[in-house]
Amino acid sequence: MNRKILGARLKERRKEIKESMESLADEFISAATIGNIERGLPNVTEEKMEYYAKKIGMGSELFGIISEAEKKEKELEAELLYLEDIISADIDNSLQRLEGEMSFIKRDSRLSALYHYLLGRCYFVKRKKNNEVMLRKADKHYSEALRLLEKSPELSDSNLQAASLNEQGRIYYHLHDVEKALKLTENGIKEFQKDGKRQENIYFLLLNKANYLEQLNRDELALKTLEELWKKVSAIDGTKVLTLIGLDAILQMYVIFAGVLTKSKHYKSALEFADEGVRIARINGKFDKLVLLWITIGEIYESMNDTTEAEDYYIKALSIREKVDDQDIFYALTSLGKLYLTKQKYKDAQPLINEAFLIAEHNKDELAMLDSLILLGNCYHEQKQYQKAIIPLQKAFKLANKYKLTKKQHEVILGLCYGYKKIEDHASYMKYLEKMFELQAHMKWGIQG
Repeated sequence: MNRKILGARLKERRKEIKESMESLADEFISAATIGNIERGLPNVTEEKMEYYAKKIGMGSELFGIISEAEKKEKELEAELLYLEDIISADIDNSLQRLEGEMSFIKRDSRLSALYHYLLGRCYFVKRKKNNEVMLRKADKHYSEALRLLEKSPELSDSNLQAASLNEQGRIYYHLHDVEKALKLTENGIKEFQKDGKRQENIYFLLLNKANYLEQLNRDELALKTLEELWKKVSAIDGTKVLTLIGLDAILQMYVIFAGVLTKSKHYKSALEFADEGVRIARINGKFDKLVLLWITIGEIYESMNDTTEAEDYYIKALSIREKVDDQDIFYALTSLGKLYLTKQKYKDAQPLINEAFLIAEHNKDELAMLDSLILLGNCYHEQKQYQKAIIPLQKAFKLANKYKLTKKQHEVILGLCYGYKKIEDHASYMKYLEKMFELQAHMKWGIQG
């Protein structure tokens, strides 16, 4: 029942008969309750709603009003479910509709949780234009969806709670808080209803859990999670796999499997997984995943100390840059740049790292900017251009502090200490040496400087 529509119609009727809420109140229904009914609030029993409708002469029409309200609600739900399917393909139109003609759904409706979940998805997709701002907006809407779902146990089979927790995990992964991403994802797995709707979410939750575990170097648990995921995928009817999970998720499985196997030094198996992923990506024209898989193969060869093959695959990834987004190319540029640094090909590394920084800056992705600034500082250090190294490292220091990334702070401060010592700037050297002590004291004992 859409109480908003019903309440509005009852209010309209009361005004038609020129009665106030106080004049209609009696020992069974108070003026405050009448106000709650007309505002469509959920804390009024259906018995009192029916009583009030009869009192203002609408008892015989009540069923028709409810039927019409339910019909409109179903039509609206169908529209929202349609948007859920097309958001990634038509992000601007979807966001415009949600924030415009559908904005009345944001509160006091059975569909409010779904509405906020969809807005969260929109802002997550829009992160490429302003990374942190859009991610924070998405997080706010997912939090609101979860708050509403806690009050609506009848929606537990929608699996919107599991889906929202999964999406929040993705947000914190992009904000470099992998521990929080993992915790949210594990909560999503616990909340998942195996007999509910949106069954695809269990595959995404397990895939993301494996990814976060791999990032945290918990490789044994990552492999165990991947094996659980692979078992679930294998149990799906082959004709339904792509429909249920999607090609992107399947290809991401190959990427993560290859990464975990590489870290476990199972290089042959890692290459087999990555090569199979490349074959699938190439056949289906999934160039973004093809770039990622070629980078992964490059990393496998680099782990095997075959830098020639690694370089070839990083260059391969860059060779199709016209077919993919700049964000995908960012990782190819930084991977090749790092490799050139290890091979002491500094003149080749520097333009790649500079280009990576410009891409990150254009996308307002401060965390990617941080990584490229650290690389640039290292590149200058290796060339003994210590004064030049200080400039990007100072910028990196501000970003590392902003996001409270302890490991990055440590890496940047060490680089700054090294640079200032080399140019014999004793005051600056001592300043950052003290910051290093403060950071290490905070890491070990929680002492603030």
